[in-house]
Amino acid sequence: MSETEILNLLSTKLGELAQQLQGPAEGVWRILVHQQIIVGYTNLLLAFLCLVLAGLGFVVLIPRLMRAFNAVPGNNSGDARFGWALAIAISLVIAVAFLIAGAISGISAVQHILNPEYFALKDLLWRLN
Repeated sequence: MSETEILNLLSTKLGELAQQLQGPAEGVWRILVHQQIIVGYTNLLLAFLCLVLAGLGFVVLIPRLMRAFNAVPGNNSGDARFGWALAIAISLVIAVAFLIAGAISGISAVQHILNPEYFALKDLLWRLN
């Protein structure tokens, strides 16, 4: 489809929507916008939770994994060094996964909070198709 066809289809859909929702349109729009703001704050909370879990995962998992791999401080054998490296690597992978999830959620949160009308319109158009 070309740009003009897409714009014509969009204007037709919006015209149909305006005719169908003449009465309750203002109330529905207000609710949709508030819903997107709530989604933004929920994503912000999720991002904060992911950051906390990343930090706790790194701090809590390293000692537990070192005990599990028998990597006690002061032991410089090859197995102990491998245990240290494995404990830190596993903790880093888990922490980085939570950091990435938190960053994605945080970016989405900022977008939903700063521009809720765009996401309300996007959600409305998605529901129409």
